Amino acid sequence: MKRRTPRQNRAIFAKAVRGALRGDFTIKRKPVSSSNLASAGYNPATRILEIAFKSGGAYQYHDVEPGTHKGLMKAGSKGKFFHRRIKDAYPWEKTEGVTAIAKKIIKLRKREGKRK
Repeated sequence: MKRRTPRQNRAIFAKAVRGALRGDFTIKRKPVSSSNLASAGYNPATRILEIAFKSGGAYQYHDVEPGTHKGLMKAGSKGKFFHRRIKDAYPWEKTEGVTAIAKKIIKLRKREGKRK
């Protein structure tokens, strides 16, 4: 897949933040059968795929097409699918439990409250 420029990544992230401001930032992960992945979840409103690994880390991949999420969930080997179709194809950020978008929104709302 073609690499995105930093400008494109910022635009994708801004779109996700706008979705989160509308309250569309929840991602419910489902356990998956894999030796590497623990769970995966997708939010079609923000197009964010969140994957938790058995090693303990969780990551969000931005601007993921719904078909990619469906393909991951149907794949016989979710680890192979992840490495071939997701890992280096989408902008990502590490998250800890509560989605990273939600944390950013909470921080922004607190700042707005202090300004009033």
